[in-house]
Amino acid sequence: MDYCESITAERVRRVGGEFSFYEFGDPIFIEDQLNPEISRDLFRRYLFYSETKKEIPPMNPDESTLLGIHDGIAYHLIDGDLNFNSLAQIKTRSESYIMYAESCTISQETRDQFKIIFRKIPRDIRRI
Repeated sequence: MDYCESITAERVRRVGGEFSFYEFGDPIFIEDQLNPEISRDLFRRYLFYSETKKEIPPMNPDESTLLGIHDGIAYHLIDGDLNFNSLAQIKTRSESYIMYAESCTISQETRDQFKIIFRKIPRDIRRI
């Protein structure tokens, strides 16, 4: 609202302090569902930050599923299902992987073998 900058901020400045206020964008979640109005870029940034508390690196156009690598873990956002076809698209090698997808058709045994942690969208997304 206008009163934040015109009245509240001025009062705080007179007392001798700094004043900042922020406008929030659309929520990532509405109840337990992803907000369909948020952009894919915002969702990618949110996922990486919720996992690492770091800003997401620039997107690699050769590997669009890769969110980034932090502490030896490669974070991926897979469109649709995590399956052998989506795994075949992974180019960047890492010590282990956290992969977000809507579902997974790869056995737990195979995921353990390749050090893959599957996180289901939206159920397993961390809330910050």
